[in-house]
Amino acid sequence: MTYSDDTAAIRTMINGDATAFNWIYNKYWCMLCGHARLFFKVSMENAEDIVQEVLMKLWLDHKTLQITVSLQAYLFTCVRNKWRDYVEHENVKRKHTQSIIENSNLSLTQDSNCPLTTMISHETMNVILKIIDNLPEQCREVTKLSWIEGLCYQEIAKKIGISTDAVGVQIYRAREILQKSLKIKGKRKLL
Repeated sequence: MTYSDDTAAIRTMINGDATAFNWIYNKYWCMLCGHARLFFKVSMENAEDIVQEVLMKLWLDHKTLQITVSLQAYLFTCVRNKWRDYVEHENVKRKHTQSIIENSNLSLTQDSNCPLTTMISHETMNVILKIIDNLPEQCREVTKLSWIEGLCYQEIAKKIGISTDAVGVQIYRAREILQKSLKIKGKRKLL
């Protein structure tokens, strides 16, 4: 089915018509991916991931959708916001990893192009991930949600049904265990 304009497609989609969503999806997919690649200088894969998330959220929220601007402007804004979220999550993951490495007395050279540094970084990350996998269940879950998925304390608390204070305690415990484990492994020359 084709629609005369975006407004007609939105109206139909809000009523639960998946064909209208498919029409919007097909119309805007390439345009939004191109926008993400051009303005955010990302790979096609990252651009597609961002656009996929935006369009899926559009469908998941279709019953409560209230668009006060053109659909195109709305989708471009959603892509920019999703990109911002993506960058924030990546920064959180990078900061946590760096913090763990710094607090465990591991010294890596600053030259990230050095093959030895890259190898040590990958080995260190593998050790860290193994340690995380061996944490107690709730501590492991909270740590992965925070450090790997980049969720904030409030999001984690809501997702697994504990208080934000409990999230903080679990993160603290994970850091302590990681630091002790990495110091022990470092003394044994496993890194």
